[in-house]
Amino acid sequence: MNIKKYAVLFFTFIGFLNCSHHVNTQCITSRIEKNINTGKPVLKIGDKIIYQGQIDMLMEIMPGFKASWDSSEDKKQIVAQLIEQELFYQKAQEQDLITKNERLQKNLWLQIRNYQAGTYLLQEVDKRAHQEYEKNKDQIFSQVEVKDIVFLFKNTGTDNADDQIKIAMEKAQKVRKKLNANNFSKIASEETENVFAKADEGKIGVVSWIDQRVKFMGWKPLVEAAFKMKKGKISNPIVTGEGVHIIQVASDKQTQSFEDSATYLRTQFEGEVKKNLLEQMLKESKIEYLDPVLAPSQK
Repeated sequence: MNIKKYAVLFFTFIGFLNCSHHVNTQCITSRIEKNINTGKPVLKIGDKIIYQGQIDMLMEIMPGFKASWDSSEDKKQIVAQLIEQELFYQKAQEQDLITKNERLQKNLWLQIRNYQAGTYLLQEVDKRAHQEYEKNKDQIFSQVEVKDIVFLFKNTGTDNADDQIKIAMEKAQKVRKKLNANNFSKIASEETENVFAKADEGKIGVVSWIDQRVKFMGWKPLVEAAFKMKKGKISNPIVTGEGVHIIQVASDKQTQSFEDSATYLRTQFEGEVKKNLLEQMLKESKIEYLDPVLAPSQK
């Protein structure tokens, strides 16, 4: 996990959490101030105590923060980052920069406008995403755990596609004859040409229709087969874009949570939702170009 990407967010967030001066931008509400100062104390930086409530807030608003906080190695880096930003912030407070530094005020004004506009758009995108999720959660947003033995196509430049499939298929058919529910994991560790799965008894995690491997590795036939199989069953050889697979389904079909599907859904609908919202707002709002130079060119 790259902790550096949190640096700016830490600085901005801690600044808002500790704001004590009223400026012409929206400051933190008393309700949020109360929430972040709850829970057990976790850190003291000078006279400032960081409470679990602040950590919980960061988990809520910053994607990936919880996973990093739960990692003992990443947590140390996050704590170091918290200390660093708080110390810089305290120095800024000593100089009263939030009221004396005009550039800072302008930056805050711009950031808050951008955050609010972006939050509104995300809110509307999530409405559409929730609708799509509820409609398709039992199909598109289902997943199963899979173990895999794959014989990869070799990109040597000498064999054509048919030869590649034939070679991999012959290997797969030979191995398939030896497989049963009890020995799949052992044989997968010996035979699969996926180095990551080889080290983990053939496990390739969960597969679903929104799995990026469907697009980039041509896994559509693999996912189709997995959803037709019952737990513990073993497939016949399956040809995908990367090789010939034999899979064993390791779980019953499960429905992904909205949170696990949200990134995919937002990507699918953000452009469409933004376009529709903007068109509607432009119809509803009277826009006057008081400086003729700013008016769009007439076609």
